[in-house]
Amino acid sequence: MGHAAPLALAALCVSAAGLALAVAAAAAPHWLSRATLGAYLVQDEVFSEGLWQTCVERALLGHRQCSEYFTLLAAPGALQPARALLPPAVLLALLGVAVAAPPACCRCRAPRLLLAGGCALGLSGALCLAAVGFVCARVVRDFFDPFVPEPQKPELGSSIYVGWAASAALLCGCALLLCSAYAQQEQQQEEARDLDPTAPSNARWQQRVSYI
Repeated sequence: MGHAAPLALAALCVSAAGLALAVAAAAAPHWLSRATLGAYLVQDEVFSEGLWQTCVERALLGHRQCSEYFTLLAAPGALQPARALLPPAVLLALLGVAVAAPPACCRCRAPRLLLAGGCALGLSGALCLAAVGFVCARVVRDFFDPFVPEPQKPELGSSIYVGWAASAALLCGCALLLCSAYAQQEQQQEEARDLDPTAPSNARWQQRVSYI
């Protein structure tokens, strides 16, 4: 199998890590965060908003309470694009890993499966990157907007950075799968030329091309 099999296995591991990060980013309620100051400039309450629920944590009491959004449009406007883009990204990543797993784990040559899995992972990484990018752009715009009150200006939560890591891992897995598919296809073509006695050898073919 040459170097194609280890490359496909590495691509599968990176893609699985990207899938896990994407699921964690979508599930965690830490996309946006706001803090209120109490007496002596101590953080009294910390509000964190996610794609599916919002949480409030009282720092002095150590108490945390979360509540889900009752409607689809109840989430903040900054998170609406992420709610629309991240679930398809997770499904495409799951599909890409499922398609690329058999040829990567069983060490069988299936460049078309690797190509299909790589395309699905690439689209998943692009959707995840777009979801995180929309939220970041909205947060930066509101932060520098003088008409937005100071207590209503959100900050980037930890799920944003997890989303960045997920998109990077998914795109890296896509690139590795495409390289592995190309390597397997080249190996199949070389073996086909070796088995065909009528096909000219590589050295003779190069001599004919240089002579022409």
